[in-house]
Amino acid sequence: MTHETGEILLCEAHRNATAEHFIGEERQSIGETIFADTPLERLGGELFRFSVREHGRCIGRVYVDTDDGTVATGWVFQKRVKYQDDDETYLHETWITVERVVAPARPTVVEAVAL
Repeated sequence: MTHETGEILLCEAHRNATAEHFIGEERQSIGETIFADTPLERLGGELFRFSVREHGRCIGRVYVDTDDGTVATGWVFQKRVKYQDDDETYLHETWITVERVVAPARPTVVEAVAL
């Protein structure tokens, strides 16, 4: 999905809240998700309801400070899950945010250095 000012991205960051460490994050174009045909004005509600089913209860909002003030840009969800290799459980947090690409990233070109 492209908005008149740039591509819209869905971002998921995962965190083990019990051990207090970062697990990983991923970003993808909304157009590559199940929300591809969702109008921008309905995206927040659709994304929130889906995230509750997928990631557990909502425990907070995600805010970003901008030149125009503070903007709510997502939510934090939490559920208890089992470790993959153990029967123990931990609190898994998923931070869901929506971002807009305002300037495409230019790849850095590198080459190997002989040591």
